[in-house]
Amino acid sequence: MPRHTRPVRTARKLHQRAGAAAAVAAAQAETVVLADQLAQTRQALRLLQADHAELLAHARAVVAAAGRGDLDPVAILSGLLEERGQLPAPGQSPRSLLAAGWAGA
Repeated sequence: MPRHTRPVRTARKLHQRAGAAAAVAAAQAETVVLADQLAQTRQALRLLQADHAELLAHARAVVAAAGRGDLDPVAILSGLLEERGQLPAPGQSPRSLLAAGWAGA
């Protein structure tokens, strides 16, 4: 190989290495961002799971109270919905509430 081409090849290798180093640094930065997003998503999932478990427990308690013949078993669930600001509007039909729930899923 002629000596005059060595500096060109060396410069090209240095440029490639610098490009690779920049790509690695960018990938590392993106990994940090993705890890943070994953942690936030996991936290949101845990909150949703806890919310679902609480709602399911209240629904089951309503069924148990109705099975025992309690006077107002729906009060158990009404209290939770009121705390959350999710009570249905007066006169709203059960069918429309169920349809809205399925549409949002």
